[in-house]
Amino acid sequence: MKSYDVIIIGAGLAGLSLGSELSKKHNVLVIEKGQIKKEHKTWTTEESIIKDAGLEKFITAHFDKLFLKFLDKEKNYFYDKGVTVDDIAILNFYEKTIKDNKSKILENCNFIGIIETKENNVNIKTSEGVFSTRLLIDCSGINSKLTTKYQIYEKIYYNPTYGGIYDVSLKNKEICLIGVIDSNFPISWFEAFPFNSNQTIIYTFQFLDKNIDPKTLRKIHESQIKNCYLKEELKGKKMIREVYGMIPIGEIKKNAVDNIFFFGDTDLMGSPIACTGFSNIISHYKRISKHLSDNLVNNTLKETNLNYIFDKLEQMNRDIQTIIGLILLNSKPEQAEIFFDMFGILPNKIIKNMIFLRLSISEVGILVKTIVSKFGFKKLAEILPKKEYMFITREIFKATEDIVIEKVIEDIYNIRHNFL
Repeated sequence: MKSYDVIIIGAGLAGLSLGSELSKKHNVLVIEKGQIKKEHKTWTTEESIIKDAGLEKFITAHFDKLFLKFLDKEKNYFYDKGVTVDDIAILNFYEKTIKDNKSKILENCNFIGIIETKENNVNIKTSEGVFSTRLLIDCSGINSKLTTKYQIYEKIYYNPTYGGIYDVSLKNKEICLIGVIDSNFPISWFEAFPFNSNQTIIYTFQFLDKNIDPKTLRKIHESQIKNCYLKEELKGKKMIREVYGMIPIGEIKKNAVDNIFFFGDTDLMGSPIACTGFSNIISHYKRISKHLSDNLVNNTLKETNLNYIFDKLEQMNRDIQTIIGLILLNSKPEQAEIFFDMFGILPNKIIKNMIFLRLSISEVGILVKTIVSKFGFKKLAEILPKKEYMFITREIFKATEDIVIEKVIEDIYNIRHNFL
């Protein structure tokens, strides 16, 4: 049986980025059920995130002005220095780094299951044989075999995304960050970004409480193509590359059990606005790699040491993402319209920081007050589960520590749900 310091399940962005860092000091094996170059996603993010990660050579397009539009309402404009990157080239770069570091990648290798955990080693069975490792990292995504086995999720919601790349240039055209074209429920969202100077990525996505095949959105996407603001440019144009995926959001109980760590979509690193799972992986993988490497060096691979605890502000940002996702998930069209109105009054900086999980405590306060002012506690009691509803309440009254008022607001929720 071959042994490794680290075995990573999944050679997508999460698995290869971690592998590129960990292979600098440790013997790593990455297993992938398919092929690395068969990618079905495209990635857009902030320019600063790409530069901080040292990946600017992979940028294929720049943009800085986007709009949000709900049905026939006025456009709300949003400004940021955004980029699209060459997804295949980035994966190839990480693949080459791992191999240059004398570690190994096995493609077309299916993870079957864990045989046993014994003496600080995990033995796993794959379609290519049995392997042993000190640390198993699960980056296999939303259909992981291990997240359910170890019950690491408290709550999970889904963002299926389907679209394609088209031979249409967005040069001198406005760019849609998020929009709604029809009033069907559940609401189907729309976005369009430049892929390069001559091509455009167009997505359709929804927020759901169940896991579906993203390709079931194909007909909705085709309808949006015929009715979107680019419909004239898209006439007669066929999709040249299909892009799709599932981005999970929600809450985790932990991201580690003994000798096993979860990262990427298995760790619910997604974000409901503009599908920024990519941004959060790129922003975190070096820090997470250092955490894992330190535990390997110190041989502290038990759950209490291996579990990566987000600081209070990071956790608040993750909680905000869940709340935003739940509002989008549970809103009827008239309530979603209220959500869109909210973007018209929020400062541009807060919108950016909300998308990329870097709100300050004061900005969390401003965002929460805006949500309450637009929806009201009664509507929020209909839309949000109790835990998220009470998070909003606590943030509103934190400054005054008015427990009496907080209790009144909690009673509103309980009455609306017949808990009293």
